Amino acid sequence: MKSLISANLANLDSFLLTMPYGLEGDYIRHKSWPNKYWQSGFSATSEVTISQLGNKVWLSIDDIKAEQFTRSQLTLMNLKLDTILTASLSPRVEVETDYTHWAVACGLGFNYEIDAKVIKALAKNVNNTVLSLKIGQDIAVTAILHKTGDIMGLHQMATLPAFRGQGLAKEMMQHLITHARQSGAQLFSLQASQAGLFLYEKLGFEVAIPLYFYRKND
Repeated sequence: MKSLISANLANLDSFLLTMPYGLEGDYIRHKSWPNKYWQSGFSATSEVTISQLGNKVWLSIDDIKAEQFTRSQLTLMNLKLDTILTASLSPRVEVETDYTHWAVACGLGFNYEIDAKVIKALAKNVNNTVLSLKIGQDIAVTAILHKTGDIMGLHQMATLPAFRGQGLAKEMMQHLITHARQSGAQLFSLQASQAGLFLYEKLGFEVAIPLYFYRKND
C-alpha cells in the first residue's frame, strides 16, 4: 500500500510541475492557476503561515488542525491495471486541441475559472494528454492524463452539469483505463472528490489516504 501511495503522489507532483512554478524555501508555489503550494512528498516538514500561503492552496497528506486554515480533502485512489478486464475505447473521446474551449468546459464542471494559457502550455509536455468526451460538438466530460513511468495519473476529470446523470463519466473512465493499459501503464492513480468515490470504487479503484487542501480563512 505504501508504495502505491508514493506512486500516486509522485505522479501528482510530476503533473503539478508541468505548470509554471517557483521555489520558496522548502515549498513549491504555482505562479498562477491552479495556485497550488506544496512540498515534494506532500508532507509538511516546515510550518506554513497565512502570509506565506497568500491566495494559494496548500496540499498536504498531514492532518493539520489550525484555526487559521479552512480544510477540504480529496482521496487518493489506485487501480492495478493487471487486475481488470479491458473495455473498448469510446469513439466520443478525443485529444483536445482547442484549449480555450476545453478550459471553459472544465471550469463549468468544477465551478471555478481555469487559465487556458496554462492548459495550452502543459499540453506541450509529452507526458500530458488533454482529452474531451463530446456529444456532438459539445464537450461533456474533460480529463488530463499524466504518465510517469508505468503510472498513469488522472487529473481535471469533470462532467459538465448539463450532461450529468447520463453515464458519461463511466464511459470516459472506461476509455481512459483501456488507453492506460494499451500505453503500457501498470497502475492508474487519481485523487477523488466525494462525488466521484462511488464510480471509482465501482470500477475497482482502492481507497488509500486523504490529501488535504488548506486555504486561509476569509
